[in-house]
Amino acid sequence: GGTGTAGISITNGLQGRHIASSARFQDQYKYGGKVSVDVTVDENGSVTSARVKPGSPFADLNSIAVKRAYQLKFNKGDVPQTGTIQIIFQNPKG
Repeated sequence: GGTGTAGISITNGLQGRHIASSARFQDQYKYGGKVSVDVTVDENGSVTSARVKPGSPFADLNSIAVKRAYQLKFNKGDVPQTGTIQIIFQNPKG
């Protein structure tokens, strides 16, 4: 395998929220792909729950995606919110 980086976007829910900080990370995986993760974000912007949406065929990427989701920090909000983020893993082979 190689190392790669990922792009992250909000695809559903989390109205008024944006990703406030996202530490750069590297992880080992064999192929690129897109993984959708359902997240719950608390009032302080911390991810309190992260679960891969059913149907993702990327076993190695799924666990990395959940780990990555918990590392994100969103802007603060008035109430906890749920939504979906998409994490795009670039093919490490280029």
